[in-house]
Amino acid sequence: MNSPIPILNPPTALLVDSLRARLARWEAGRPERDPARISSGCPALDRLLPWGGLPRGVLIECLEEEEEAGAGGAGMVALLLARQAALEGGAIVVLDPQHVFYPPAAVLLGIDLDALLVVRVSQVRDQLWALDQCLRCPAVAAVWAPLAQLSARDFRRLQLAAESGSGLGILVRGSAARRQPSWSALQLSIHPCVCGREEVRTGRRLRVELARCRQVWSGGTVELEIDEVTGVMQAVSGPHEAYSVPPAAELAYSASGRRSARA
Repeated sequence: MNSPIPILNPPTALLVDSLRARLARWEAGRPERDPARISSGCPALDRLLPWGGLPRGVLIECLEEEEEAGAGGAGMVALLLARQAALEGGAIVVLDPQHVFYPPAAVLLGIDLDALLVVRVSQVRDQLWALDQCLRCPAVAAVWAPLAQLSARDFRRLQLAAESGSGLGILVRGSAARRQPSWSALQLSIHPCVCGREEVRTGRRLRVELARCRQVWSGGTVELEIDEVTGVMQAVSGPHEAYSVPPAAELAYSASGRRSARA
């Protein structure tokens, strides 16, 4: 029987002590993980990504293209990617400031409750601190976090924390983030698909678009069907590649970042 799910919801001082103690225990027994890429769990989605999968030690943004939170499926895709990152060992940390995360549903998706930590803090300052500490912990395989607003400075701080810990930081954000500067390695834009009644469906059908990638100016889409009972992702159609010139604002931001790095 799985042990009770650790949910941290005490005053800030107790939260800090509890989180530090648990991260220390995980670090003491951390597994050796393959430093190469992480498979997304779906070969078609892997082919869409420039690395043939997900690299470790980066931030990934899953963008919700529906106004209603959760309606577009970005949170589910992000949780499935976190599950894949933890297959070789390591913990999954879920930031749940709105108290809406339902752990039994995570079990159905194949997530081990013994390796799941749910952090519930309401203050943005505390959320960012918890994210930073968890991303820096080598025993954390993935951090799942919904973030509506994120300054460039805090974004950079989280990106450096992910590089330090070598896990995945998976940020669930709204579509507005697509028009903002980003320190993530890639952005995946998640769109719900409308299916006809004659189509046999085993779960939710989504279109995943490679909206932005740090290393290449290429995009593309793949249509997936996710079994909401087992969490299995299957491709309905293969990846469709598309190439585009980056917007001028994005080019200017990249050039500015390079000048800052040289300085």
